[in-house]
Amino acid sequence: IHHINISLLNNLELGEEFIIKLNVEKRAKTTLHHSGLHLALMILANMREGIDKKIVGAKITDTYGRLDFSTELIQEKLEISSYHYTVENEAIYWKCLDYSVPCGGTHCDNTKYLGKMKVKRKNIGKTSERLIIELNEIEEFFKLYGEDNE
Repeated sequence: IHHINISLLNNLELGEEFIIKLNVEKRAKTTLHHSGLHLALMILANMREGIDKKIVGAKITDTYGRLDFSTELIQEKLEISSYHYTVENEAIYWKCLDYSVPCGGTHCDNTKYLGKMKVKRKNIGKTSERLIIELNEIEEFFKLYGEDNE
């Protein structure tokens, strides 16, 4: 699913053709880091109630995402899902176990694809902390994902 700003749609003509190009590998790597951040937040929220309300920033790229946590849940191969919020059709939620948060980003469908994570904590000022994850086995994702989808 890709959401397009309505103002961009106003510039299109009915029947107009255009080409959309995606860097599939970069998108897949970004997807893994995005899902990893949700898993991190789920764990942190269980450890410190209300921590999700104190988030002041995040960044997700194809090489890292910002958050910090234990990798035990990855090895459990937990299902990750996305679903539309019933009250507001445009809102999409990310869910793992009984934890869900609003997010329309890209996600993998199981924690098994995340592999091993390197977790860092960085002080970025007097009142802010940054949590960073790096996935070290992204190439394994492509092997696993290919096997599951043949």
